[in-house]
Amino acid sequence: MCGIIGSVGILNHYKNVINGLKRLEYRGYDSSGVSYLVNHDIKMIKVPLMVENLIKQVRPFISENAIGHTRWATHGKISKENTHPFISFHGLFSLVHNGTIDNYLNLKEELIENGYQLEGETDSEVVVNYLEYLYLENFDLLKSLNLLDQKLKGSYSLVVIFRENSNLYFLKNQTSLLICKEKNGYLISSDLYAFNKSKINYFELQDHQYGFINQNECCVYLNNQVQNVLFSQITIDIEPLDQINCYLEKEIFECPKVLEYEINHYINNNQVIIDEEIIDKLKKASKITIIGCGTSYHAGLTFKRFSLHPNIEVKLASEFIYEKNIFDNNEVFIVLSQSGETLDIIRSLDKVNDYFTIGITNNKESRIARMVKKHLDIMVKKEISVASTKAYFGEVVLLYLLNAKINNSSLNDIQELPKNLNFVLNQSSKIKDIAKNVSKYSSLYFLGKGIDYDACKECSLKLKEITYIHSEAIPLGELKHGPLALINEKFPVIIIHSLPEFNKVIDLAKNEIKSRKGNIFQFELFKNNQLDFLLQVLFGDLLSLYVGRILNVNIDKPKNLAKSVTVE
Repeated sequence: MCGIIGSVGILNHYKNVINGLKRLEYRGYDSSGVSYLVNHDIKMIKVPLMVENLIKQVRPFISENAIGHTRWATHGKISKENTHPFISFHGLFSLVHNGTIDNYLNLKEELIENGYQLEGETDSEVVVNYLEYLYLENFDLLKSLNLLDQKLKGSYSLVVIFRENSNLYFLKNQTSLLICKEKNGYLISSDLYAFNKSKINYFELQDHQYGFINQNECCVYLNNQVQNVLFSQITIDIEPLDQINCYLEKEIFECPKVLEYEINHYINNNQVIIDEEIIDKLKKASKITIIGCGTSYHAGLTFKRFSLHPNIEVKLASEFIYEKNIFDNNEVFIVLSQSGETLDIIRSLDKVNDYFTIGITNNKESRIARMVKKHLDIMVKKEISVASTKAYFGEVVLLYLLNAKINNSSLNDIQELPKNLNFVLNQSSKIKDIAKNVSKYSSLYFLGKGIDYDACKECSLKLKEITYIHSEAIPLGELKHGPLALINEKFPVIIIHSLPEFNKVIDLAKNEIKSRKGNIFQFELFKNNQLDFLLQVLFGDLLSLYVGRILNVNIDKPKNLAKSVTVE
């Protein structure tokens, strides 16, 4: 995860870096910091806290350049010593880094043998010092960046301040790094969103490219060869920051409206309007593989429930990238990613880039959207809260529409969805009462059958993310095959039930729980609609929100997590 922002030229570097960090905080907020250059002197301020705490310590400055970073901890604990940026041992360089360096311990040992002293535990501190070590051997910084690229093993986007000039230097491999052209300089970031503007002239660096930017130049190299730099212009949605007390609540209550917009975009005259090549490839596919992580994986599970295709697999990307597979030429891969920047999905696409790939994201300008053969936008607008809610619904809706187009199915259920979700939102007082009881427990089960079990997985994840209450999703029929051992008055269950055909087995399970003195919570609502399970997921989202409020946790920024997962 983590976020990088840099600014160089005749620009307001303070404003660019601080606003960029605010927008990047969804990628990590364990710690944050800035460095900037003034008359060959590198200034650095960093705190093992969120960006709002950093801002209190960074006064507006005038400088030749600046870099900033917000961290999601990988190597080393959350501490000032492990917070970015880092300054090298001899003070020549300051660096920010996204990614993970696999061989950093070997490089660290080499540095120590050559007299270097390191303060922290991170791989990033090793990188800035190893760059200095290489530079002091040849006194050619571009050559040193190329040598560093050959030496490092892993993923890395690096932006570097050099004490001896006002350039910002960079090196990129696997993790995203983009350059934005301004009138009197350049910005550089891991994310278009950090440029804090709607119209952007940008260039996306490719793996192993390195170089520098300054007021007038953007110089990019690959293996000592100068590369052509062609900037593209795009327009993105930029939402004002610092205006919402709780983004999670805002995003939950936006669901009906944004889904109605999505549905109307893809349906015209009661017909699903989706690229015919996508539909043709899916119809003829020998196998369809759905790949996702976390919430997107849970959304992907529903495709198999809806589909009539005989050969569908749903895969966790983090597992898929390590599997030994033999693919058929007619296989189709659908990847799901809310941010469009998820590293495990990107690595999965690297594995199947010779096949027909469909990307479903909430970011049409994302790296995944650019990598796939065809992209579909869920169009639910930007999510800020780390826990994804409306994007889950947007992904499920699009997968449902794909199946409806393939199977020529009725669209009545999907068109009623926004109205039915509004009905759930109007039951918030009832859900708050359930939340008061659920907040008293430290562990619980979510139980469901069929597609409701898929809903349980999403509900359980949200409760863990937002409230830190331990929960597990259990298939209803498996309760008696082990999990029942934990049920007592201190270990309740929440039943997710949208399918009336399972009323009998649900009643049997309730009797089993009650006889063990287990408490049962349930939000009963049946609309006789194929998508009723989504009403239960919305209940789960609201339940997590209200329990989180009772427990007084940071709802939008849960501990240890980040919005966009850009590391393994």
